Amino acid sequence: MKIHHKFLLAFTALLIFQSTALAWNTYSDLAVALARDGLYPLLIEYHVCEDVNQCRSQRRVFAGGTSNQANVGVYKAGDLSPAVIHEIMKQCLEVYTLYARKQTVTLRIYNETAEEVNAFFSRVKPFIYLELKGDE
Repeated sequence: MKIHHKFLLAFTALLIFQSTALAWNTYSDLAVALARDGLYPLLIEYHVCEDVNQCRSQRRVFAGGTSNQANVGVYKAGDLSPAVIHEIMKQCLEVYTLYARKQTVTLRIYNETAEEVNAFFSRVKPFIYLELKGDE
């Protein structure tokens, strides 16, 4: 898959750049880079979104973090093929491995929209929850 190799190359270059600049400022930097360099291009390649702006306006991906983990959420996954979901999970695993398994990477994939997940008193749970534990 052509996007896969581009993602790995871009992310490896980003890791080298970041390591020379002391390291990640926050763990959310890792999640943002994963969304920007991996998930958005993947969703565009599979025609889920036409471009990054459309993915953002549809709130398809959340990227953030805390002091000890990078969090990634994918919304409206009911219309994603198993191949896309597989690639999303694979990219998270590759980023975790590229960063020498030092950071925790958490992926949550929901069938619902971001609005439904974040609604007050929401009981929505992800249908896929993947937590790759870093050395803490």
